[in-house]
Amino acid sequence: NDSNNNNNNNKNNNNSSSLIRIETTSFLRETAPMYMTDQARFLNGVIEIQTKLSPHALLRRLKKVESEIGRDIHNGIRNGPRPIDLDILFYGVDSHDNANANAN
Repeated sequence: NDSNNNNNNNKNNNNSSSLIRIETTSFLRETAPMYMTDQARFLNGVIEIQTKLSPHALLRRLKKVESEIGRDIHNGIRNGPRPIDLDILFYGVDSHDNANANAN
């Protein structure tokens, strides 16, 4: 029944939100693209989160969100136009080079 499905979806959403909590957000900043410059300008922003996920689990979650929004991570052009690009800049006190990270 639909009400049971809605309750299950709400439970899943609540579980997901308990794994990631947004602490603060930045203003958005428009910047020119790098590397492949023949494309639209980018909007950039940063959020600070608290999470119970490991760095690799968080990266997998971000890649899933990118895919759901429409980014084709398998056939897209590297550094080309994309609807969204989510990166981990810092995890704990460590910085991470997301370009070399493996989400698998």
